[in-house]
Amino acid sequence: MSTPRVGLRKISRKNSKVYQIDYTINGVRKREIVGTNKNQAILYQAKIQNDIMNGILNIRQKERIGFNKLGSASPSMYNVIA
Repeated sequence: MSTPRVGLRKISRKNSKVYQIDYTINGVRKREIVGTNKNQAILYQAKIQNDIMNGILNIRQKERIGFNKLGSASPSMYNVIA
């Protein structure tokens, strides 16, 4: 599984510039305004990336079904009565 990337971008507002982080978790896009200081935005970006890597933000894993689970299913489930 690839690790979601946390993007950082500068947004121009009317009177100032703000920094925004952008990431996706479980198919839901998250965008957060961090603030006007670039150093704080970079630190917050690193914190979110670290939380993703450590599993704190609960990334859902896809359940894999192997042949052993498919083979253990009873054959009567698949019988068709004509």
